[in-house]
Amino acid sequence: MHVIILSIVGLAVGCASSFFGIGGGVLIVPTLTYLFPEVSDVNIIATSIATIFIAASINSYSFYKKRLWPDRKVVITTLAGCLIGSFTGSLLLPYIPSLYLKSLFAALLLIMGLKSLFSTSPPVSQDKSHHLISLGFIISLCGSLLSSLTGLGGGIIFVPLYLYLMKVSVKKVSIYSNMAMLFATFFGILPHLSYSHMETLYRPYTTFASLLVGSISFEVVLTMFIGMKVGSYFGNKINDKVSTSKKNLLLSLLMIAVALKTFLQLFS
Repeated sequence: MHVIILSIVGLAVGCASSFFGIGGGVLIVPTLTYLFPEVSDVNIIATSIATIFIAASINSYSFYKKRLWPDRKVVITTLAGCLIGSFTGSLLLPYIPSLYLKSLFAALLLIMGLKSLFSTSPPVSQDKSHHLISLGFIISLCGSLLSSLTGLGGGIIFVPLYLYLMKVSVKKVSIYSNMAMLFATFFGILPHLSYSHMETLYRPYTTFASLLVGSISFEVVLTMFIGMKVGSYFGNKINDKVSTSKKNLLLSLLMIAVALKTFLQLFS
């Protein structure tokens, strides 16, 4: 049953990451918490980040083959911001409670979702803006830091920031977001490979501990891989067919839904 559920979640994560540009941590974290209630938060977050890295890798490779990646300078500054933010967040994770960070994240997400929903038109692409490089660094730094501290992959915060700060078009935002998630999650999982919380991980589910590396259960990651691969394919197909206005509406509703869900979890 666990394998079936994880495969379905992998399918949803692959589709969501390629279409919306979100990593899928909003699906992975609660699913792992439900399936493995005795697993520590550090293990769940580390495994979630590793799973999102796989999804972002699949999508980024697809975008790169189509020559859709951003300018090289944007890629380099994004890489630098993610390096600093991801390592900082991963090292602070065992010592900082995520309650306040998640509250701030949910509030900002709700505001941006409502703004997008009631906006008369989606953001206009301004990929050549002279602020592009510095904004790219700031966005990647903040998104990767949040990703490492919450396990959400950063995509759900990368997307609105790229839309409303960098003015990336709705059609292109998943390209930028997947690139940032690729770097953020890669650097984010490295510290988790060197330390483990084995004493609390999968105590009643020893099968899943068989591929444990550091704090990451790679058996969980690999179980979701096939679903992510299939989901990524369909997400790209849908993205080519859905209009900009409809995608903007769906993104707005998604941000509002995630914000409300986060608030309910925090204060229930």
